[in-house]
Amino acid sequence: MKAPEKIYRTTTYLDERKRGDVKWKDKPVAGAENIEYTRTDALMKKAVEFMKNANLYLYHCISEECDYVDTDKFIDDFKKYVKGE
Repeated sequence: MKAPEKIYRTTTYLDERKRGDVKWKDKPVAGAENIEYTRTDALMKKAVEFMKNANLYLYHCISEECDYVDTDKFIDDFKKYVKGE
């Protein structure tokens, strides 16, 4: 059996004292506190795929004759790619 790429530790609070019911799920649960865990090998695979395509950022900078790469945009795009957005 292959492990899922992501799992979620889901807590549904039972009362205002923050006593909760904790479960492990393969999808986030609406209305609950969800903590996402990602397999390290899956994360690394996505990081490598993204970095192989990073030359698009560098090409844009060269073609526009700029002397920097927008690091914030690069990081934001990387996060979105890893999350599958």
